[in-house]
Amino acid sequence: MAELPCNQSPLLPDGDRVSSSSDVEAAHAHGRPSASRAFARRESVLSGGEDPCGRRSVDAFYAEVVGGSPVELVAVNLSNAIIGAGIIGLPFALREAGFSFGMLLLTAMAGVSRFSLTTLVNAGIGLRCRSYEATAERALGSAGETAVLASQFAFDFGAMLSYLIIAAETSSAVVELLLGYRLAGQRQLCLLALSFGAMLPICLMRDISGLEAYSSVSVIVVLVVTAMVVAKTAAKYSRGEAGDQGPLDYWPSHGVEGIIFAVGVFSFAFVNQNCCFLYYNSLDRGTPARFGRVASLSVVGAWALCAGMAAAGYLNFRRGTEANVLSNFRDDDALATVMRVLYVVTMVLTYPVCLFVCRQVLHNLLTPRGAGGALCDVRDVSDARHAAYTAAIFLASVAIVSITDNLGVVMSVRRQGGGRGTGGH
Repeated sequence: MAELPCNQSPLLPDGDRVSSSSDVEAAHAHGRPSASRAFARRESVLSGGEDPCGRRSVDAFYAEVVGGSPVELVAVNLSNAIIGAGIIGLPFALREAGFSFGMLLLTAMAGVSRFSLTTLVNAGIGLRCRSYEATAERALGSAGETAVLASQFAFDFGAMLSYLIIAAETSSAVVELLLGYRLAGQRQLCLLALSFGAMLPICLMRDISGLEAYSSVSVIVVLVVTAMVVAKTAAKYSRGEAGDQGPLDYWPSHGVEGIIFAVGVFSFAFVNQNCCFLYYNSLDRGTPARFGRVASLSVVGAWALCAGMAAAGYLNFRRGTEANVLSNFRDDDALATVMRVLYVVTMVLTYPVCLFVCRQVLHNLLTPRGAGGALCDVRDVSDARHAAYTAAIFLASVAIVSITDNLGVVMSVRRQGGGRGTGGH
């Protein structure tokens, strides 16, 4: 039987199917492999058999992760990466798309995200690759690897900047509210306190599984903030003040531009392919079925929080909904102040995820390779190299944010430069 070239995926080509007995006989008569035999080979590759290209068996590939985490913890960890900073902008996107149409879009983007996550990781399993860039290099050559590395760094470094800007601005506003006046250099002081005091120690971890406890806290905090927004909306409806900022729009009222904007925001909210292999590598026995459960749990959980925040925020403020829904609440609103503080906590606990991805990129570009071009795992580099990569990325992000607070520019560059290359949407 003719074998697949070693630079191709062992998955079935498009259009292949399990053949009938007549198909098999015809294939043998013409001296070519049947689709059923190709299917059997695919099943062997993904269920424990030897790779036809001579690579290790898939069981050996799974066994490389020692002491991995259970499905549930990995799912919570991945959920934190999905939710990110964009959740507070979802009510505004719902305003642009209309309530009914916007919720359909949000659900569709979640489904696409789940599909692309599992497709990407299954391709990595088939090719025996444990990173996005290695999978791209095996499938698309060096150009594919370079494109992925550049997109990953642009997307995640941009995310780091946006998290720092939001955390510094929000915490500075809260401090000013509590003190009753503004200190000289207050924003920079808040930035340094949060980044060096809270973010850097977490960033120095080597394994992303170490973030599981922090991710659990972050997801709980987002859940609490969402519940607070829901409570605010319910209280407003109970007072009969629901229509004070205009009627509800169930379908797009801003034409094609509103739809395009909403699609961009909703799809961007679920971009997580840039870091999916980091989470896959923390999963105990990472079979396709087990990672499929991780993807389903994390995407459904993130969708529930995103849908709750989007719906509650829009139903409360309707046509008056701002790009940051927390800005709709008065500065002297005590509950709103608590929500802003909690939102800063989520930024602090999500920032390290993006640094892990950027560190992986530097590792690919700068770490010397061994015999045959083999690259060691980023978790196994020397302490000096680990500290150097972490410090370079961390200090660069803090330095940039200390002199700029233009979140709009950062988010635009992040979407255009990184989201297209890593999102898969």
